Amino acid sequence: MIMKISILITFLLILSISSLSFASGQMNPDSSQMEHDPSKDLSKLLKDESEFFSNKRSGDFHDNFAIKATQGVSNILIKEGTLIELSGTNDSQFSTILVEGNLRIIDTGDSALRVQKIIIAPGGSLTIGNNQIPIKADKKAEIVFLGNNEGEVGIFVFGKLWIHGKEVESTFVGLQEFARKWDKRLIVDSKVYWNRGDEVIITSPGDDKCNEVSKISKIVNQYIFLQTQLTCSHIGSNTENAITSHVAILSRNVVISSEDEDNRGSVNFFHGSYGYIKYAQFDKLGPKEVLARYPIHFHHLKDSSRGIEVIGNSITYSDNRWITIHDSNGILVKDNVGYISQGHGFFLEDGNEFDNVFEKNIGIITKSEIILGGTSSVFWTQNPMNVYRDNVAVSGKYWGYFFQIPNIEVDLPASEQRFNLRSLPSMEFEGNTAYNFLSGGMKVLRPRIIDDRIPSSEIIISNFQAMSSKTQTGKGIVITGSDVTILNATLLNNKLGIQLNGNWNKIKDTSIKMESGIKPDGKISGILIGGNNNLIENSQIVGYISKNNIDASDISISNNKKQKNLISAKIINTTLLDPRPFYFGDPGNEKSFLEVYGYDTPSTALIKLPENFMLKKIGSDIIEVRGEYNIPEFDAMLKMISDLPIQNEFESNEKIESELIKNFKIQARNWEQNSITNEKFLDEIEIIFESRVIEIYGIEMGSFQEIQFKVPQWMKKLVSFWSNDSISDEEFLNALEYVISSNISKNPDSYGK
Repeated sequence: MIMKISILITFLLILSISSLSFASGQMNPDSSQMEHDPSKDLSKLLKDESEFFSNKRSGDFHDNFAIKATQGVSNILIKEGTLIELSGTNDSQFSTILVEGNLRIIDTGDSALRVQKIIIAPGGSLTIGNNQIPIKADKKAEIVFLGNNEGEVGIFVFGKLWIHGKEVESTFVGLQEFARKWDKRLIVDSKVYWNRGDEVIITSPGDDKCNEVSKISKIVNQYIFLQTQLTCSHIGSNTENAITSHVAILSRNVVISSEDEDNRGSVNFFHGSYGYIKYAQFDKLGPKEVLARYPIHFHHLKDSSRGIEVIGNSITYSDNRWITIHDSNGILVKDNVGYISQGHGFFLEDGNEFDNVFEKNIGIITKSEIILGGTSSVFWTQNPMNVYRDNVAVSGKYWGYFFQIPNIEVDLPASEQRFNLRSLPSMEFEGNTAYNFLSGGMKVLRPRIIDDRIPSSEIIISNFQAMSSKTQTGKGIVITGSDVTILNATLLNNKLGIQLNGNWNKIKDTSIKMESGIKPDGKISGILIGGNNNLIENSQIVGYISKNNIDASDISISNNKKQKNLISAKIINTTLLDPRPFYFGDPGNEKSFLEVYGYDTPSTALIKLPENFMLKKIGSDIIEVRGEYNIPEFDAMLKMISDLPIQNEFESNEKIESELIKNFKIQARNWEQNSITNEKFLDEIEIIFESRVIEIYGIEMGSFQEIQFKVPQWMKKLVSFWSNDSISDEEFLNALEYVISSNISKNPDSYGK
């Protein structure tokens, strides 16, 4: 939710809160809906530079600049209208190369072009191979960024940048047969044309500690022989009930890297620039905690970026993400390999990015997000109108995919209209995979907009696979929001297969399974329901049996007493194969219910169940007709039904929310007048959080008490404004979200993410 221009903004500004990064939208401090002026970026890069030495004519790089480099010249200018070619070994190094003409790197021999920064001015171009003439397979082209404690490091593109190394036909493949520990041979699912000495990484579904790097000794058809023995076993596609391991190549014959890991470079495209990046390695780039400087970064290009391609690259050992697209549209990101990123990997920054395509990329190991604080994911976006197809996310403490859709309006490309991001449907999310994540394979944070003027839309997740490791039994999919449809998903070994924290969501034709040898501690469930009007149809759940056979069920509902919203679902023709197919318990709203149709009781079930029935809270006064009885095994009351349409309680949820806000306002006034303690006020905040009146980025339902947060005393002045109706409910709740989120983000290790 975006705060209105009001007395509240003034109040927060007085308190020197400069970055309105609300919990409902993880807006980057660099974000802007206004037109970006790249000339300011260019001027900033050049403002502290000393005199440039320029070439006199087109020709060889060495002839024009090598002697000057030995004389201490640090800045060189390639003049407009000239072409300079670099070929062969180069021993020179420079501070800045300003390209107003054309610089073409044919190869760099046995050395690298060593430079602090390359600035490609409007009208200028840097070419390192192109579509017609890539860098030859037996050649290499290398740029090493020189470290500097002061000033920018990297390539800054205001003109054109073309990079095309030797084409890699398959940047990653699946492992066809099981590979045993100590083996040196891999059998992959298709023939690869990689080279001896190339570096590869072998992933390990089910064991997050066993992603390992080796080098190729030789290749014979689908056989890859390694120079070193495997330190772990790796699953092949011939392994039943598992996601296959992947083998990805990291090496390229075009390499852009940093000499000093404490002063890393980046590659940045600005508005009006153009080009493509193909089959290059970006190694040890991305300066840690530096905003807007990432290994590959598209910055406010808007529609001018349409047609740009980022294909077949590897981005390795990054301290600040892999590929970031910011306020730019229509970019193809395909066949790339990311290996180790601090923060989000493939990152759509602000929500005003449209029509970008992420296809068949693999990202391996993301660490904590530092710039924005809190959790990280391999693929992260705030806008559903982008394409994600056949990607693979591997290993991390947090998420494989994270769709965090904020309640803000953006301009739709080629349209004069503005749209709320939560009103937009997904373009395509098809055939993606995630494994070995502690938090889970995927999270969608997208609450429904209760506004007749804003139509609802559907996000469709199709053919998604998620698998937890044996030591990190996370969640398969978490939906905190509404109008999400999951089709044909396969979820393996997740402590929670699917968690539904919202309304009007659908699960169809989905398989959720826990291997028989895995029995995690604590409560486990195939599907945990925490919202209203959800649908589960033609799906199967099996293997949810805990160590003590008590805290496990195929389908259960949230039993958080502070969660007052209604919980309901219709379950149709779904196979539940475990001793406890349902667990109902004691939800915060006693009107909650589950409807089940077409149920076939398996031989493993604790009791025989009718084909059609409703489950309610024991002791509930809602069921007052014949055919009801208690089922202690499910902690539920059962009523047999013939055909009862699912109740539409969405309006009652709105009423519940209104009553919760009204009561919270009373308690906030009591706190402001010192009638209740800080601890009691925190309890009231927890109630409206668990009932989804407010959202706090990074905090899961049921984990509010894990955060370390103290309500600042200046909030009492804000409560006074609210009590006197000087600000609206929405404005106050937005401010509360912001205060909590910004506080815990400053210490992301202080709370359960």
